[in-house]
Formats: sequence, structure tokens, C-alpha cells
Amino acid sequence: MKDIEKAINLYRLMASRCERTGHSPRQTRVYREMVEFMQDCDSADAAAVKIRNSKYFLAPAAALLQDKLAALERASRESDMPDVADVYKKKIEEIDADPTAMYETGYDATVKNLKKAYFDTYNAFVRIFVAYFKLSCYSVLDKTTAITLDALRADFAALSKPSSDFAQLAALEKFRSLIPVTDAGYARFVKEAPILAANGPDYAAEKQSIEEELKALQQLVAAEKDAVAEAGRVNKQKMRQSQTIAVAPDSQTGAYTYIEEKTINY
Repeated sequence: MKDIEKAINLYRLMASRCERTGHSPRQTRVYREMVEFMQDCDSADAAAVKIRNSKYFLAPAAALLQDKLAALERASRESDMPDVADVYKKKIEEIDADPTAMYETGYDATVKNLKKAYFDTYNAFVRIFVAYFKLSCYSVLDKTTAITLDALRADFAALSKPSSDFAQLAALEKFRSLIPVTDAGYARFVKEAPILAANGPDYAAEKQSIEEELKALQQLVAAEKDAVAEAGRVNKQKMRQSQTIAVAPDSQTGAYTYIEEKTINY
């Protein structure tokens, strides 16, 4: 087999491989076009010279990058990040217009800056749940309530993309998957967290219950004051305290002896 036949067959196999993946349409097209482009070359060297002087010199690399960008664009749209997807789309179009645009990588920084807002929102959503859970477990006596409430409100304010609306975010499956609770627990969280952030925890009922319990205890102590005092006096008479001196033995196996033992009342 001649070297040009091997070269043509190689590009044909590369086209078939890219086609099988289903994710490389641009590479598939470029390699198939190159097979046709090389048909009139009588050697691999001649084909290399012809390719170097044509659009196909950069086409494979450009197609590879564009297929990658297209996959990223699709994934971004499916993840509700349309502005990120638009950056990838724009880059694909720039390379279509000028293949050398693939060497310019400024779009990466743009994507990172845009994604940060989404990641910050994901993290804030999780922190909202953590603060909600803490505040749900706190009592009126907890001293960190104010700090946790401030953090909760700050995280609500940090929500931005794909939406700043808590209810809209909570309805998205990717946000639901961040919170490891039952559906009933999640529904309660979605309903109560905004109210908690707006109004703070309602400890009125708990405070009233504590005050009523304390008042009842004080009344009981007052009513039983004499009985308690008498019980204390009787028990005190039954109690004794002892004092003695322990004398060490003369040998390691000997026993201690105790002298001058005294027992007196408290």
C-alpha cells in the first residue's frame, strides 16, 4: 500500500471514529473533506504540502476545539447557565470566521467569572439550610441566635444565578439534590426559611412556657417551704462525719491500722 493510500485511509478511519462518538460532528466533516481533498495527490509528501497551503492545515485542531466548546455550551444550557453557554457559542462562531481565533483564550476568564456567581449561589443555598436547621433547634436561651440569623439573611442576599428568587431556585432539581432531607422536610424548609429570615425565630410560645413552669415551681416551693425545711432538719440529724488517723504498716504486706477514730454530728 502506497504512503498516500495509508494517509487517506488514516483520515477515513479518524472520520469514522469521530462519527461513532456522536459528539464530534465538526471533526467528522473535516476528516471526510480531507479524504476527498487528498485524492489527487500521488504521495503523502505532496498531500502534506497541499494541506499546509489550504484551510485544512488548521481545520482539524479548530474542529476539535469547536466540538469541545459545543459540548460545554450544551452542558451549560442544561445546567441553566445561559450566559456561560453564550460565551461558548460566540467562541465557536469566532473560530468559524477565523480559525486562528482558537489560539485566543480570553473566553476562559469570562467563563470563570460568570460561573462564580452560580457556584456562590449553590453554596449560599446550602448555608441557608444549615442556618435554618440551627435556628430551628435553638432555644430562647441560645446566645448565638443573632449571629446565625445575620448569616441566614446574608446568604439570602447572596443568591444571584440562575435566579435570586429563593422559591425559584428551590424548585430546580439541582438545588433540591443539595439538601439531604425527605420531600416533606424539604417542603417545610422552602416554606419556613424565608419567613425565618424576615422575622427571626418566634420564641414567644417557648418563653411563655418557661415562665409558666418557673412560676409554678416557685409556687410549689413556697407552699412546701416548711415541709422542705423540716425534711432537711430530720435528715441532718441522721448524718455523721468521721475522723481518724491511718498508720502505715511496717512492711509492704502489712495492714494499715486506724487510731483516734471520732464520729460527730454535722
